[in-house]
This record gives sequence, C-alpha cells and structure tokens, in this order.
Amino acid sequence: MTDSQLLTDLRATREFLTKESWGQKTYYDSNTGCYCVLGAMSRALCPTAFEPFDLGVGSELMQRYERARDALGKVVEPGSNLAGLSIAFWNDAPGRTKEEILATLDRTIAQVEAQ
Repeated sequence: MTDSQLLTDLRATREFLTKESWGQKTYYDSNTGCYCVLGAMSRALCPTAFEPFDLGVGSELMQRYERARDALGKVVEPGSNLAGLSIAFWNDAPGRTKEEILATLDRTIAQVEAQ
C-alpha cells in the first residue's frame, strides 16, 4: 500500500468529518448522526461502514483503515502500540472539540507527506 493511498484515506476522513457531525463514546450514534474519528474513518473508506468491523476482518479496506488509524495514533500518542485504544480515549476526552480532531488529522496528513 502506498503513501498516496494512506494520504487519500486520511484526507477522506478529514473531509467526511468536515461535512458530518462529530461525537464521542461511540463509532456512530444513529440518534444524533454523530461519528467519532474512528467511525468517520471507517465511513470515509466505505459508504456502508459505520464502524471498523464493518470493513471485514483481513480485507483490503480493513488494512487501509488500520494503516490510517496507526498514522493518526502516532500523532495522538507517539510511541504507543495501542493506536485504536489511544485514539478512542483521546476522541472521548472531556472538552475535546471537533476543531481539535480536524487539526490533528491535518497534523497527521502533514507528517505522512513529510515522510
């Protein structure tokens, strides 16, 4: 998988969250229409996915999701091997804002571009 695919996926996640509502505590809340950053990443990769497991274990989409998640995880918590868990706790932190989520996606995109 190329860095260009990774950048495409990260940019798609950011664009998706720019247009959709962001939320906490769940990948997707059907009552409010809000997505956490990981739910948004899943949905950006596949229009029928509401959470990572909808992408299919071992599938190419899941591999792309894991790569984008890991890139974001390196920015959220450098040195951690638990990207998904770290991102979920970070996303759900009290006081976290959508603007912070988007800014962190921007930093992740910039970091991948610089590699």
